[in-house]
Amino acid sequence: MLDFNSNIIKEQLKKYREDRNYNHAFIASYLQVARSTYTNYENGVRFPDVLTLDKLARLYNVSIEAFLYPEELYNSFKELHNLPYDHDRIPEIELNRDEKHLLYYFRQLTQNNQKEVSHIVQYKAENQQK
Repeated sequence: MLDFNSNIIKEQLKKYREDRNYNHAFIASYLQVARSTYTNYENGVRFPDVLTLDKLARLYNVSIEAFLYPEELYNSFKELHNLPYDHDRIPEIELNRDEKHLLYYFRQLTQNNQKEVSHIVQYKAENQQK
């Protein structure tokens, strides 16, 4: 499971709402939740589920990932989506059982989701603490 920073989620929710001059009451009504529920999302007291994030993504015309990553990382994903993938940089390796399991599920994703996951894994690998 990916580990998302809860501060990013609440900051992004607030940013997108304020960018469009929406108030908490409007968003709560759109989501069909209590105003206090939405306020708790932005304050980091509660976290929206995937269906709620999907509704918000549709409202703001962004992908769910826009709420899960810092803006510069999300924007780099969008830019990388259209770049060709450099297959020559990847060495041939033997896969262990866990890696085969991941590959099995990866191949069930749509092409766009595969690109997105590839970029996330590449970013994590290049930026992990050594």
